[in-house]
Amino acid sequence: MYLASLFFLGFMVFGPQLLIGVAAVGFVSKKAISAADGIKETFVYLVGDSFVKLGLGMMADGHSIFGMTGWAGTFAALDAAAIGCIAIMAVVAVPEEKKIPSIVKRAISR
Repeated sequence: MYLASLFFLGFMVFGPQLLIGVAAVGFVSKKAISAADGIKETFVYLVGDSFVKLGLGMMADGHSIFGMTGWAGTFAALDAAAIGCIAIMAVVAVPEEKKIPSIVKRAISR
């Protein structure tokens, strides 16, 4: 049972990380894909990984970060991060979805 739980947890963490990489390279030209992915990964690992290892660990140990402490604060920070990510993705995705019909129409007319 614990192996299935670990598989599910890994799938839920690394699946979206892979999809974010695919989404990020969709916004740049073919010549800039590797640079865009490199810049994105730099910030992911420097900022995101550092905050998770240091910030959430210290918060869980009882240090006050942004006024939150303990496991309740840790999960509140994770919830806030998830809500923030959903909001940012909505801001980006809604205009992009509105562009799709015109892109398809141009592709068909060629």
